Parts: sequence; C-alpha cells; structure tokens
Amino acid sequence: MRRVALFHLLVPAVPALVTLLVASWQVTGPSYWRDEAATVSAVSRPLPALLRMLTHVDAVHGAYYLIMWPVAKVAGTGEIAMRLPSVAAMAVTAAFIAVIGARLVSERTGLAAGLVWAVLPGTSWYGQDARSYAMATTLACVASYLLLRLLDKPDRGRIAGYALALAAVGWISLFALLLVPAHGLTWLASRRKGTGRGWLAAAAAAVLVNVPLMIFAWRQRADIEWIPPLNQHEADTLLAWSGSPPASQVALLIVIAGIAFTGASGWLALRRGFPGTLLALCVPWALAPVAILTSASLVMPVFQFRYVLISVPAVSVLAGAAIGALGRAAGAGAAVVLTLVGIPGQVTDRYSAGHYDNIRYLDHVISAQMQPGDGVLYSWQGWRQAAAAYPYGIAQLDDIALAQDPVTAGNLLGTDLPTAQIARKLASVKRVWLLQATFSPPDSLLEKHGFRLMKSWWITSVWLRLYTRPGFQGHK
Repeated sequence: MRRVALFHLLVPAVPALVTLLVASWQVTGPSYWRDEAATVSAVSRPLPALLRMLTHVDAVHGAYYLIMWPVAKVAGTGEIAMRLPSVAAMAVTAAFIAVIGARLVSERTGLAAGLVWAVLPGTSWYGQDARSYAMATTLACVASYLLLRLLDKPDRGRIAGYALALAAVGWISLFALLLVPAHGLTWLASRRKGTGRGWLAAAAAAVLVNVPLMIFAWRQRADIEWIPPLNQHEADTLLAWSGSPPASQVALLIVIAGIAFTGASGWLALRRGFPGTLLALCVPWALAPVAILTSASLVMPVFQFRYVLISVPAVSVLAGAAIGALGRAAGAGAAVVLTLVGIPGQVTDRYSAGHYDNIRYLDHVISAQMQPGDGVLYSWQGWRQAAAAYPYGIAQLDDIALAQDPVTAGNLLGTDLPTAQIARKLASVKRVWLLQATFSPPDSLLEKHGFRLMKSWWITSVWLRLYTRPGFQGHK
C-alpha cells in the first residue's frame, strides 16, 4: 500500500520537477525580446501609473502585470526574477497534465504525459518568457481538471471552483477563454446526465465576469493591429506547435502509433488505452481554440500561436496515453526519441537570439561605443519599448523624438515630437544611433541634416546604424 501511495504522489511530482529543471536550465540565455521589455516597462512603474497605463493599452495583460509588479519590487527586473514565475507555471502545468492523464487512463499514462510536456521545446521557450502565456496554460489545465471533477459530481463546490478557474483563464489571457467552447464540446460528448445546468452556469459566470475586460480589449484593439493576415508564417507555427517541427512530428507519430497499436489488439484494447472520456476532453481542447482563432482571422487578423498555447497540454496527454499503450519497451523508446529530437530546439532557444530579438547584444554594441551626448531615433516606434529591457545601451541614449516618456503618456511607447522639433533637436547632436526595422522605409531625415552613415550592424531582427555629422563642433 505504501508503494502504491508513493507512486501516486510521484506521478505529478516527477514531471513537475523535471519540467522545473529543464525550463530553469540557462534561463538567462535568451535575451529579452520586445514583449518581455513591455513587461519590464509595465511593472517598473509605480502602481497608480501601471493602473493608468492599463486604461490605455495592454488591459488584456493587466492581471499578469499585477502579479509581476510585486515580484519586480522585491526581486528586481532581471531575467531570472521576471522569468522564474513562468518556469514555475510550466512545472505546475506538468503536474496537472499528469493528474489528468492518471484520472482519465492510468498513472503510467499520467506520468508519461507529464514527462512529454517537460521535454517539449515550447515548454521551455514559454517557461523562459516573461509574459502571461505560461500562466494561462497552467490555468487551462486546472480548469480542465476541475471540469472532469464537475462532470463526475456536479455539486455547488465543484461548479464554483470550475467557474473561478475558468474566469481566471480569461483574466490572465483573454484569448484563452477559447477553452470555453472546447469544454462545451467535452460536456456534449460526455453525455453525463445532470451536469448540463452546472456546466452552463459556470461557463456563463466565467464569461460574464470577463465582459469588462472584453470591453477594454475591444477599445484597445489597436494593440493587435500589427498582426498580419493568415500566411505561411502562421502555418509554420502551427506545424511547429511543440516548439520545433521535428519534435511536433514525432509527438504526433507517437499518438498515431499508439492508437494503431491498441486498435490492432481489438476494440476493447483501444477503448482501454484511449477511453471516450480522454478523447472527449483532449480532442476539443487541442483543436477548438486553434480552429476558432484561425477562422476569426479570416475576418480580422488575430492569430498568433502563443494565444492558443493552452491547447498544447491536450496533445501531451494524448501522447502520454500512446506511450502507455505501446508498452514499457516501445513506450520508453518513443519517449527517448521525442526527447532527443527536441534537444536541438532546446539548445537553439537558449541562444542570445533565441526569443526573436537580441536586445541584450544590441545594448552591448551601443554601450561599448557610445559617447556622451549620443542620441537615438527609431524608424518604427515599436522598437522604443526595447529601451526598457536593460539599464545600459539604448536606455542611456537621448531619445531625440520623444515628447512624453511612456510613464507620463500612460502607455508603453510614449509620444513623438513633430518632425520640425525633431529637426531642431538634431541641430545640437553629433552622433545618432538609428534602430531600423526591416520593413521600415529608408530614413532620409538624418542625411538631410548633414549626418553620414558610419557603421551598421544587423542584429537578429533590426538594423542598428550609427550616424555622425562630420565637422560638428557643437554650440559655442
């Protein structure tokens, strides 16, 4: 009995510990990227200023910022402090994935599912990301587990707990509320009598308490106007749903192999390895949020894979069931192959440029060559928030076009001066650093005012260019 009880405890504990170790490995490897810089900017300001900012921009991330604000005040805004909450969230996610797998199939399935989650490259990528998506994924797993409990026994306590978890999913990441229709399909497929009223009440309550946030999000919809229409990039991110294409393909092959293997043994074996409750939960959970967000993007572009990261745990549970169904030897072999094919992605994600932008290196270049009085201009205003990432480099330059800083303006980018005032400020500057996004048109303002390009650096996703004005002596 003691061995059984110990194994029961180890089923969630082992995947959580492995995830914690893997996601913590080189957590400071990748540089902050611009979205993480937005987090740093938001949580660095006084609380009243943060609340004021949320009335103008990023209300959908408000709950996350409010969670991270005391973290920043206590531990600072370094990469370890800002990313460890996401690492912890991914570890908790692994525990709930294991518990769900054990509840639906077996403890072996739960253990395998949690370990699958631990070794996926995407788990570490988002675990090492100071944004809300790891926490949203955790809450999606909590809500899914509580849904199973509600479907077993729809008493008031379970209904209330599920409603609260589902509401929290929306508070932390509004698009994660796409879990609601997925759970609706699970409820319909489960055919559990007496559960309909409870589930509908909980789902309605969760959506209702998120209505104020939805109103703010609609008013701030300009925040996502940068999202392009559906294109090949979106298709590629879907194909790499696990964080890397090879790991994604192997994980799906494991699921297919597990179903084929158990199916070959007969209908009873198939139902035992992949019971109806497993499929009723995981298939809608994996597919519905992606399908809905993709369909909505045909009308208004809103698709980014991180918005539906909440669907990935469902595939981990299915992969865990497949590994359990394949038997000890074949299942262990499949798990090892999945781990090995994911290693290149794990390593690449921890490079300095592993998270899209390499602000850290950009700042190092500037700090090594900057001179007193140097200014900075941005060909695209969106790059200004990179100045919040680190205290050296960009943050030390005079922002020539800045009229109001982000805190004063109550946003993340501040406001710009009119072109004429920018030109007058340039008259007193000898050297200017220009951050030029690849899609920006050539900048002629500096050349018109006598500046000449001295040097350029291509740093992952942006051109850093140093301009100087020959013969400039300054004002006497």
